Amino acid sequence: RPVVAAYNSTARPSLRDTVAALRRRRYRRICVAAYLMWPGRFAAEVAACGADVVSAPIGLHPALVQLVLARYDAARVGVGRSRVA
Repeated sequence: RPVVAAYNSTARPSLRDTVAALRRRRYRRICVAAYLMWPGRFAAEVAACGADVVSAPIGLHPALVQLVLARYDAARVGVGRSRVA
């Protein structure tokens, strides 16, 4: 089964076009793994792309919370230094 990158932005190929192309190729079950943080406009657009299954926004997943806190702590320790983490 193919894994195809698609975008819900100005980049191409668009998610809608990719789903439509897969349908034309007779794929019966199309799933989208979206990496969105919160429900809202982008999540609604992805949900309406025509796929059979679309992942929910990540939200406050404990792993994401830990990552944000770890990055905050790392940045706080580096206060006064100019660097991109």
